[in-house]
Amino acid sequence: QGSTGDWRSEVSDLVLQCSRNLLQAEGQLHLLGGGVLLQGIDDL
Repeated sequence: QGSTGDWRSEVSDLVLQCSRNLLQAEGQLHLLGGGVLLQGIDDL
């Protein structure tokens, strides 16, 4: 019973880490996209 609990916590930790990485990457993409959009507006 204890081993399954460890396995579950390990998996949840992994999922949290992955989602955190995804959120960071998505945030960077949004920042990049926003910067490009702002530059395009400035050019106009």
